[in-house]
Amino acid sequence: MNGGILDASAIPFSPVVASLSGGQGSVRLGANVMLLGNSSSADSFNGTVYSTGGITKTGTGMVTTVNCGGITFTNTVAANTNYLETFGDLTLGSGAFNVVLTSNQTGVNNSQRLSFASFTRSGPASTAAFSGTLNGTTSRIQFVGSTPSATGEIIGPWATTGATATTQTDYTRFDASGNIIAAAFSSVADDSTWTTTYSAAGNFNLSGATNLSNTRIINTLRYSGAAATLGLGANDLQTYGILSAGASLLTIAGTGSVSTPAGGGNLFFIGGSSTATNGITVSAPITRTR
Repeated sequence: MNGGILDASAIPFSPVVASLSGGQGSVRLGANVMLLGNSSSADSFNGTVYSTGGITKTGTGMVTTVNCGGITFTNTVAANTNYLETFGDLTLGSGAFNVVLTSNQTGVNNSQRLSFASFTRSGPASTAAFSGTLNGTTSRIQFVGSTPSATGEIIGPWATTGATATTQTDYTRFDASGNIIAAAFSSVADDSTWTTTYSAAGNFNLSGATNLSNTRIINTLRYSGAAATLGLGANDLQTYGILSAGASLLTIAGTGSVSTPAGGGNLFFIGGSSTATNGITVSAPITRTR
């Protein structure tokens, strides 16, 4: 499908589709359920599927490959109601991909769970934003086959979470059940605990303005304070990701450089919010590490 609208919402009709692929367009199912796939198909569709009935992936070894776009799971908050939508394996190929739970399940004995068999990232420049009131219990985005994140580690500098797709406020971790949860690391006021040798657990949450006292080699930096400056001086900041999670601007300045640790890779700057007052400004040199 490469454009147009397939509308099956007005009649009680649940289509059985061997595969769904294409660059754009929309499929409108209403309350109907789409049965998608067979034992040998893999689907890559960059359009939109609208459905309150859902999509059921059939067959074994089913893989959904996404290249930007997203999945939005919209439910009521009625008491004693539990929502579940199950997918197969999810592969993030390229672009910015969003998974959103639009409702906050605050009622009595209610829950929502969007469940995938596994999660693979094949595109090195791709990002994933997981949004909603995710708590690992009543509101869950789950990857069943995922390994729980080790102490102090995150899924990656490219994976974030927040209230909405345009308000990303923290990095993400897998809990023991494969649920997406916020990293929620304790904040620090300066760089005294930041590492000088690389570790995947080198993820730090800065709460306000500070100046580097040494060259720091870390995995990620989350900034959660008011508008402020991180002064490098002549020191370097080597990292794979910087996230501005507050409602204000983070400025990084100095004669030292911002780069990735030795070995290179991608450096992800994530502004956190689409508002004009939030984001990251870097006046220090950004260099390439090999």
